[in-house]
Amino acid sequence: MNAEIVSSRHDWADIAKGIGIFLMVMGHSSLPEPLHNWIYSFHMPFFFILSGFFFKSGKYTFGSFLQRRIKTILLPYVFFAISDVIIRNFCNQIGLIVPPPLSIEQIVVLGKDIGAAWFLLSLLFTEVLFFIIDKVSRVRGTKMLITVLTFMGSYYCYSKALHFPYKIEILGATLLYYCLGNMIAQAPINKCVIEYCFKGKWILFLFGLFVLDLIIANQLNPVINLRLNRLGIHIPSLLLILFGSFIIIQSSHFISSCHNIGVNICRRFFKYIGEFSIVLIGFSQVTLQILKSLFSYLNISVMITTSIRYIMLWFIMLLLIYLFKNYMPMLIGKTKI
Repeated sequence: MNAEIVSSRHDWADIAKGIGIFLMVMGHSSLPEPLHNWIYSFHMPFFFILSGFFFKSGKYTFGSFLQRRIKTILLPYVFFAISDVIIRNFCNQIGLIVPPPLSIEQIVVLGKDIGAAWFLLSLLFTEVLFFIIDKVSRVRGTKMLITVLTFMGSYYCYSKALHFPYKIEILGATLLYYCLGNMIAQAPINKCVIEYCFKGKWILFLFGLFVLDLIIANQLNPVINLRLNRLGIHIPSLLLILFGSFIIIQSSHFISSCHNIGVNICRRFFKYIGEFSIVLIGFSQVTLQILKSLFSYLNISVMITTSIRYIMLWFIMLLLIYLFKNYMPMLIGKTKI
């Protein structure tokens, strides 16, 4: 995910992205159903909310904004698309059973998605549209009105199972989540709720909210899958999205401010994968498919296989982050640190 519109970085934001991307990767695993349902009740909308939280258009012209988005989103997407085709072709040639690669026509003309990288194009379209709306909306409330009307269009597509190239049908939904994040950032209560209220009994409250959110998510089971244009069930889904996002954001603040040794390890891990979450977006799914294919040849119990597979997955992802961070940052929209 991408939240680089502001010049200064926030540790808690990277940690929040890290927790979110961790949940995304684990959501594709064989988790217990209650946890799977909870993750899918909010996790992808959360990324759009967090991106909208850091949106500021004031210092950008449309040209400079678009140029920045092309560099940080579109170019990495093109790189991931090319890499995906090469990796899948190679794997199938050496006998590994992975889904075949998409053709250039499917990717460019039909707008078919390449794994989790669909998020990058959706984020690009969402940010460009929100930038335009933000610039032309002079009357208070106009921005939200346009956003709600656009969301109604997406919900109509969802109800009729309509699909368009590049997932244009979900643009209204992603725009709504992005707009909510931006509104939360500008709300007067934000500084109190987001930054300073995580003290004392607040931790117990947060845990209680998580348990409540988990129960509701499993009772309603409103699986939200933006990739497949599944938007959940009206207001309850929106509340679950907000609750889940609130829990992750507050947890990230706690992790960023706590100096316990165990928490420090969590902070470093989540901050690291959060800052370079785009690498996991580009490569985690194809890597997991390759590992599944490799382990299918071994006569090992499913529990052991799954455990080893995910240890290897995270080792590979951390290695890729290190390589891109230090040697190929431009390919993932970064500048060398």
